Amino acid sequence: MGQEKIIARGGGGGRGNSTFASSTRQAPRFAELGVPGQKRRVRLELRLIADVGLVGYPNAGKSSLLAALSRANPMIADYPFTTLAPILGVVQRGESWGDGRDERFTLADIPGIIEGASEGKGLGLEFLRHISRTRVLVYVLDVTRDPVEELGQLQAELRSYDPTLLDNSALIALNKVELVEPDIAEMVEAELAEFGLPVLKVSAKEGNGLPDLRETLFQMMPDRELWAQNKALQIEPDTLTEAPLTLTFRIDPAAKGVGVINDGQPERVWEIHGGGFEEKIVRFSRYMEEAAEYLGNLFKRQGLYNALKRAGAREGDTVEIGTFRFEYFDEDENKE
Repeated sequence: MGQEKIIARGGGGGRGNSTFASSTRQAPRFAELGVPGQKRRVRLELRLIADVGLVGYPNAGKSSLLAALSRANPMIADYPFTTLAPILGVVQRGESWGDGRDERFTLADIPGIIEGASEGKGLGLEFLRHISRTRVLVYVLDVTRDPVEELGQLQAELRSYDPTLLDNSALIALNKVELVEPDIAEMVEAELAEFGLPVLKVSAKEGNGLPDLRETLFQMMPDRELWAQNKALQIEPDTLTEAPLTLTFRIDPAAKGVGVINDGQPERVWEIHGGGFEEKIVRFSRYMEEAAEYLGNLFKRQGLYNALKRAGAREGDTVEIGTFRFEYFDEDENKE
């Protein structure tokens, strides 16, 4: 609660005309404009926040497991896609809280995942987005089907949607063990060991293994604050590095110079890029005529005229910064 995140920063404000007053310019008729702020196209998604997410194919027993572990009352039936929206339940450890540990957690039944869900098939994308806000994943597998193949497919879907989901703490709940012989359940458990995740044999229907599953989840739960920091929204800042000054010379045969007629000679033009000069021009674009003298002195102080002279600029050449054009004047030459 109360968290803030800056998505886009506003532009810097401009200075008023009084800032540019001087002994010779006592009532400036120009001011400095502000610059545009950052622009971003942002898509916001509302995601369910739960501590533990139950992930599995339809009819694996996720809703039954949620009902058995918590006081939630999801709709339970023997046909696929019974659950059409994520359902939350609260799992409690004992009756007494207050020893400083997490003594309860929220458990979410996340439905709708099928093969191809990460590509938008079915309602997969609608539900996959909720998984990213869970601290622990529980892969719920039906022991009577092919749990090894289903787990591989589930992880492939998560990887395609967001590879970082596989970095979450996770375990396997091998469900419906009451329907097979114990030795078959143990054989499947051994095959699932290749995924490197804890495997717990459970029966949501009869309650077998649920106390162990509940306690294991409490022990696996990452610290909430540290986990939230690691999952915090990261926004790359815009780079504010100033481009280096570059001067590009060109000849405009049919054009005339700025301020003087050049007797039919081709116009010599110096294009200025970088060095922060284009940004300064933008700030005075509305008052260009009134601010011309101020900008000329500013460019001189910041070394633009010296750079032009070293590059070979001549008296009367045109200097072009964005849409602003002015005539180059060599003070040293005129002093002589």
